[in-house]
Amino acid sequence: MITEIVEKGVYFIFSPVKKCSHISICIAEGLKKLGIPIFSNMDCWLIDLKNQEYLFKNDRQVHPNNCAIVVADIYFIEMTNNHPLFDLFYELNEEVILVIIDPNDSDHVLTGRTERLTAVIRVHMHKFRKYPSQYIPWAFGISERIRIATENSKLFSERKRQVLAVFRSSLNQSVRVAMNFCFISHLQDKIDINQNPITEIGNNISLNDFDYLYWSQFPTHHIPKWFDSLKNSMFCCAYGGNFYYADLDEKLLENSNLGQKPAIARWDSWRFWESLASGCVSIHLDFDKYGFLLPIKPVNWKHYVGIDLANPQEAAQRIIDEPELMAQIGLEGQRWALENYGSVPVACRFLDIVLGEEFGTIENLIDAVEDIS
Repeated sequence: MITEIVEKGVYFIFSPVKKCSHISICIAEGLKKLGIPIFSNMDCWLIDLKNQEYLFKNDRQVHPNNCAIVVADIYFIEMTNNHPLFDLFYELNEEVILVIIDPNDSDHVLTGRTERLTAVIRVHMHKFRKYPSQYIPWAFGISERIRIATENSKLFSERKRQVLAVFRSSLNQSVRVAMNFCFISHLQDKIDINQNPITEIGNNISLNDFDYLYWSQFPTHHIPKWFDSLKNSMFCCAYGGNFYYADLDEKLLENSNLGQKPAIARWDSWRFWESLASGCVSIHLDFDKYGFLLPIKPVNWKHYVGIDLANPQEAAQRIIDEPELMAQIGLEGQRWALENYGSVPVACRFLDIVLGEEFGTIENLIDAVEDIS
């Protein structure tokens, strides 16, 4: 099967409104590095400004049925429901592997016609929610844009001893509000807290080719000044999400007024991966305690600082009292993130899922692809 994938390639289908998601970009960048052809229903995500080269290329000679794997973004599925394009996706040849990528912030799941799917790759999954069997936990991860933007970070000892607590404007972020009350308050008199809002780039500011390439496509997220702050700071608050009852719908159906499973939705955060890639000490909630699901989970107090909302003061005090541990966490977190969530390991994990087998190591899969190529 791996031979067929290398020969036929992977076809991505996007909504013309939302276009390509970050999750799709990370997977496709890794597939491209492995030498696997990438096709799409539209030209999307420019990677070479001078030559106008796109990561996702629309080749009118290539139909989804000609490819080994077809990946549809959830926004395409939502847009085309009850539309002929929706039927086209589900009525592709039986030998074509079908995958859906779901980067949605909501906790809803697909219903109906899922038996044809090999996998639904979903971010923000947690153990308090029941998911259909095809759902696979995923993460935002580190795209090539983020990896390059965070290169050449300062040594930990040379950075500013400050906590970046800066977030983009976003609705339904009750976790951030709670952490401001119960965690940041314990640090304020002991370490500098930088809460200055990010200033977006004005049209009159000169950018190098790399920054212009990605700012022009993703102006809300690619801000060089922000990456400079990350590379020069010791700590970064990287939590997000909102509190809710994971079984509330079930309880309402039972005529009960309240759910019994408090959980955190949309917990994955751009900040977490940007911060890890930069070598900052990344501050989030405790993944194990709050049931966050990932293909490979980071270890608390080794790769990141995970806060227990029942005792946030303890974590705040350790951040102040254990500078050597903090330096080690910054280094180990960066190494862990790049080794497990860079574009190539992400693509290898994707192929493991769709092939239904474990190659054992990334190196084994890369060797298999190179043998075919």
